[in-house]
Formats: sequence, C-alpha cells, structure tokens
Amino acid sequence: MSTTQNDYLCSFCSKPQAQVKRLIAGP
Repeated sequence: MSTTQNDYLCSFCSKPQAQVKRLIAGP
C-alpha cells in the first residue's frame, strides 16, 4: 500500500518528492 501512495504522491508532486521520501524514510 505504501508503494502505491508513494507513486501517486510523487506523480502529483514530483517537486516535493524528496520531502515525501523523507517522510516515508523517517527522520
């Protein structure tokens, strides 16, 4: 489920992609 959300988020916000990945990866 995480992969789908990440893919969709990156697609809709390819700019803040790093931020999204950081959130998923954690602090």
